[in-house]
Amino acid sequence: MAEGGDDVQLKLVYAKTTYPLSKPSCTTIKDLKTEIEELTGCPATTMKLMYKGLLSAPNKPELDDRTLADANITKKAKILVVGASKDDLQSMAAVDTLAKSGVFKAEAAATAGASASKTKWSEETKHKKIIAKGKPEDAPFAYRPGSDPLPPAAIGGMVNHLHQKVRIHFKMAENMVVISTKERTSKVDLGKIHKIQSEAIPFHEEYHILGIQLGTTAASMYYVYWFPAQYVSAAKGCIFGGR
Repeated sequence: MAEGGDDVQLKLVYAKTTYPLSKPSCTTIKDLKTEIEELTGCPATTMKLMYKGLLSAPNKPELDDRTLADANITKKAKILVVGASKDDLQSMAAVDTLAKSGVFKAEAAATAGASASKTKWSEETKHKKIIAKGKPEDAPFAYRPGSDPLPPAAIGGMVNHLHQKVRIHFKMAENMVVISTKERTSKVDLGKIHKIQSEAIPFHEEYHILGIQLGTTAASMYYVYWFPAQYVSAAKGCIFGGR
């Protein structure tokens, strides 16, 4: 455990519970994750940390050698912890065992056949109408392949399902997403988002249609068009069920 350095007061948010924690600024992210595991039961080897974007992830061990000071984590910082607890992982293992059974595979094959016939968003009339109006002149810079952390500022230059200009700001330190149009601004708690889905826009694959499901049904999906492809993975990683 690192010693020395000014103490940094942290707020760890996991499964809608906040854990206060005070650590020296020279504490490494790796050591912080070990302590978070003791507090939350979320294994350090599988957890993802978000603070103004991606702070740590299982497939990015190079991020864990940084200290709190290196990551510019200041006093009263709020860090979002994403990952399943040990109990959840055990349940997943049981589900995985079931998934390998012959009966489950037969049912899955039948379901897969039905899913394969599902129409892509870009082929549905309501989405085609928006896409046909073309890319906005002020559309954000986009490229693929890319897996960039979410920017600290809002992403603008996009449109929603009504073809209204829309800006999205993923405020990870505040555990929320802010969706703004000229008419209104909505602040949505990340814990209330059921899933985030996306689909590349044909002939403009560096941009996606991003669907944010705000309720329990598909009817609550909020669509954003011309979302930069390089931020899709990070956006989906903000919540459980992102895919």
